[in-house]
Amino acid sequence: MAFHEETIQSGEEKFMNQLHESRLERVMSAMKDSRLTGLVISDPQSIWYLTGIFNEPYERLFVLYLSADGNHVLFWNKLFNIRQKMFPEVCVCDADDGIRLLAEKTAKTGRVGIDKSWAARFLIPLMKRNSQAEYVLGSACVDAARACKDSVEQVFMREASIINDECMQFATGFIREKITEKTKARCLTQMDSHGYFNGCNWHAPSRYYREHIQGLTTMIYPNRESYEKCVLTANKLLQGKKPKKDYFEEYNGAEFDCLRYLNKIERARLQTVDEKYVDCLNEQDASDLLGDGWTVDIIAHILSFIPEEDCE
Repeated sequence: MAFHEETIQSGEEKFMNQLHESRLERVMSAMKDSRLTGLVISDPQSIWYLTGIFNEPYERLFVLYLSADGNHVLFWNKLFNIRQKMFPEVCVCDADDGIRLLAEKTAKTGRVGIDKSWAARFLIPLMKRNSQAEYVLGSACVDAARACKDSVEQVFMREASIINDECMQFATGFIREKITEKTKARCLTQMDSHGYFNGCNWHAPSRYYREHIQGLTTMIYPNRESYEKCVLTANKLLQGKKPKKDYFEEYNGAEFDCLRYLNKIERARLQTVDEKYVDCLNEQDASDLLGDGWTVDIIAHILSFIPEEDCE
């Protein structure tokens, strides 16, 4: 007996699914104009654009194959731990012949578009297996779609422009004669005046409630004066009453706008972890890993008391 499981999606999930479908339609239309029977997309940014899934595959196979007949397939390695429902998928492990599995799904004849960034170690074996197909550059189909910004991207671009303007205004305060590029970069990295954290801009008073009242995370104040002003405003909001989140959510003053989160470089330094280890992580992942980890120098100090003969 087969059961149909109905998935209840939130409004945001439905909107994002519709957005990705509209992007896919634009790419499919470009494929039709280019007379492509299939398109191999390997660029992680392009796959994210069409699916909402971002993954850095490094040397492993990670491909979204679009077919003119609608039989699309997402190929990924089991080590990636990807969860998605938009496309049928083929999961491979390092011991599998991923190109053989890909060749079974891709067009055997006709024009097959190839991503301009796809590694030759994948492309050449595929060309040998499906030698009757004509292989051409197909990146323009996705590039043209990405060049036309949709409503979501326009919002992100406006936010990015605001952040850029804030950085430029902030930068005028520390630019001086003989300052090095490295010092300027560090100053800009530490600038996060509105608490932007992994694409999420929290309501400033709610951030203060979360940090100062509930103690759930660490926040940074620009100076002692800003800290005291926040405390004074919070006391006025509470008026001796039991702390309640609603008091802060309904407040729209600017006193709390100076708060920001620790960025990943600051977190790495506090844990005495080499900064280069977090280069490949976004802010959220770096926060999770460093927050759950040990302080390296403290552990090294503790272990230094173990006699050398016990280490052999």
